[in-house]
Amino acid sequence: MQLFIKDLQYGFRMLKKHWAVSIIAIIALALGIGANSAIFSVVNAVLLQPLPYEEAERLIFLSEKSSQLDNMSIAYPNFEDWRDQNRVFESIGVFRNQSYNLVGEGEPERIAGSQASREMFVALRAKPILGRIFLPEEDKPGASPVVILSYQLWQSRFGGQSDILGKNLTLNNQSYTVIGVMPPKFEFPRQVRLWTPVGLSASDPNWNRGNHPGLYGVARLKPNVTIEQADKDLATIAAELEELHPKTNPDNKVVVVSLYERATRDVRPGLLLLLAAVGAVLLIACANVANLMLARAVSRGKEIAIRSVLGANRLRIIRQLLTESLILSLTGGLFGLLIAIWGIDALIAFAGLENMPRVSDIKVDGYVLAFTLGLSCATGIIFGLVPALQATKLDLTESLKETSRNTTSQQQQKLRSLLVIGEIAIALVLLINAGLFIKSFVNLQRLDTGFNPDSILTMTVNLPKTKYPEPTDRINFHNQLLTKLAAVPGIKSVATINRLPLQNGGNQTSFSTEDFPVTDGKLPLTEFGAISPDYFNTMGIKLIAGRFFTEQDKADTPAVAIIDERFAKRFWPNTSAVGKRLKSGDHTKENPWMEIVGVVSSIRYDELTEDEHLIHMYRPYNQTPISQINLAIKTMTDPLGYSSAIRSEILAIDKDQPTFDIKTMNQRVGDSIASRRIGIVLLSLFSTIALVLSSVGIYGVMSYSVSQRTHEIGIRMALGAQTQDVVGMVIKQGMKLALIGVGIGLIGAIACSRAISSLLYGVSTTDPITFILVSGFLILVALIACYIPARRATKVDPLVALRYE
Repeated sequence: MQLFIKDLQYGFRMLKKHWAVSIIAIIALALGIGANSAIFSVVNAVLLQPLPYEEAERLIFLSEKSSQLDNMSIAYPNFEDWRDQNRVFESIGVFRNQSYNLVGEGEPERIAGSQASREMFVALRAKPILGRIFLPEEDKPGASPVVILSYQLWQSRFGGQSDILGKNLTLNNQSYTVIGVMPPKFEFPRQVRLWTPVGLSASDPNWNRGNHPGLYGVARLKPNVTIEQADKDLATIAAELEELHPKTNPDNKVVVVSLYERATRDVRPGLLLLLAAVGAVLLIACANVANLMLARAVSRGKEIAIRSVLGANRLRIIRQLLTESLILSLTGGLFGLLIAIWGIDALIAFAGLENMPRVSDIKVDGYVLAFTLGLSCATGIIFGLVPALQATKLDLTESLKETSRNTTSQQQQKLRSLLVIGEIAIALVLLINAGLFIKSFVNLQRLDTGFNPDSILTMTVNLPKTKYPEPTDRINFHNQLLTKLAAVPGIKSVATINRLPLQNGGNQTSFSTEDFPVTDGKLPLTEFGAISPDYFNTMGIKLIAGRFFTEQDKADTPAVAIIDERFAKRFWPNTSAVGKRLKSGDHTKENPWMEIVGVVSSIRYDELTEDEHLIHMYRPYNQTPISQINLAIKTMTDPLGYSSAIRSEILAIDKDQPTFDIKTMNQRVGDSIASRRIGIVLLSLFSTIALVLSSVGIYGVMSYSVSQRTHEIGIRMALGAQTQDVVGMVIKQGMKLALIGVGIGLIGAIACSRAISSLLYGVSTTDPITFILVSGFLILVALIACYIPARRATKVDPLVALRYE
């Protein structure tokens, strides 16, 4: 222990003596360790920590799939059969997102909610902090409506009232009794603020076996039951249901995944990529510091030789040098931890991580502290051990000579060169991958969406069926809304649709055409839009053939439809689709035939990167008056400036009708690629840091090389060498290292880029332009880093350089 304290004291003295080198090393390490700690805090919260439920490893997420759709919600009768027949689950429940209009005690507000079964709470083992969960008799059709509040809604809307239990809330024009309040950390599904019993809707005739109303399942495995066993058990039940109900369950399968897998699958690839990127930055920082340590070891050659002569063995000296390295790394780790603590909030805001799962859990906790400490120690050993081994390989006779100069052994010079080559190779891999991401992002921004998003304000109105039960009620509200908003000064046009492009959700329906009847029961699917007559003009969607809807397309006129170009080419590739007929469902259903009156251009609907397989059918709102109305409003000036006036007009029609999801259409386009922007921003940042560190590394090596070769340069200049000869000699040495690093980096970039191919759009993983431009840029930076010490070498005075120490 006493020896360790002496090592620490001596180490601090030596670092203080060489304070400039120490500061540079600490800054480099603080950047590398701080970036790693910050990203690890995100990875730890989102990927490594178990979900915040008791025995979360036993929780399962359930959905359905068919030969047409890989991801379907669950038909409620199918769920009932799973619940009654399974032998693997301790409990199994369902839920679906269902927003509500909350009125009373303030302005009307749209609240994100969920219809959930009692068994969902049982499976999650969720316990309210006030009240209780649903009783079995409350989760059935005809029961008195009850509601459970989230902690956040209880605080924000009701001020944490202690007497909230038993109060009645008006949700979607219906009274619900508050029976419970969930804990602050409970949020399932994400961002939900209240829960109502799903059983209240189970008697809905549309909740039949052939309909999938957005329900998903969550279940808890029995002890010692595996996911594979659960998958096999439900597959057996699904096969039996397919045999019993061939029309509604053709080839329907159950999808069984862990709840953890479902919660993290979308963010895992991007987070692991960022973790690899910051790890690469730290490696470059370590290489830089190792080079500094090698350079300093040369100047301490005589000191180390004297200690050896006085009896210190090699292991003792290595331990001393490693102690100094650990002091540097731990100090850098301390400052890195401060960067992580101060930078997490900035990272979340700067990179747009607000909507990432479990973002509220991102913090510097004990795991992050342990990671930072371990990383700091490992870093100190990584950059300290090799220089220490090299520094203790001395020729004592040569080192103790009074006239000996500080010289670098050939082995040390090779090691320094290898470190620089490694830095450049790693930096190039990061820069090329960042370049591929940037080009992919540019391609996305240049995509033709099929509509014009400029100067369009969007918002949503949802009409409660209890207040607007009849189609005529919804049609009257809809038409009155269009008339009022069209009269607002500065508004060019107003249109409505049940779901906007790039808006979350989906509304697919099966259909059959008169020309191509379906005989195997596998009906094709189309996205469905209920629109007002001016929708296509407002959104800038082009008419290909036929006509748009008009005011004359009403409920009491023949049913009509407009399809998109992809739809028309798929079913009528060699003839006009205008005048053809189709109907919802199959030919046997009594749904009315719809005449196709127009064909419009196809648009990017679900996401900008979607495959061109999605087809679209539009119907007049007056013939299909549904509850959800999304407004698209073309304005003369800044769209957001009209939001207050529009809300006022809506409240004038119905004082209890809130508006929500207010965004410009350009914001929706931006949101659709926000997750890619996060990766680009952070990867570009880390690549820039890597570029700076590698540039500093090659500059440091060349500067040190020049200082070591001062005597040689002096001789050359005394013998008549010209300035350009000296500059060329130094640059040649440095560029040789840079080019080797670039060559290795290109090989590494090709290998790494294949791993991110699924995250790219419209760009090859070996895109030659990106590879050439990035490599050329890095070579240019390396050339500049070599040129500066090369110019300094030409300032050497031959007479001074030829003097011995």
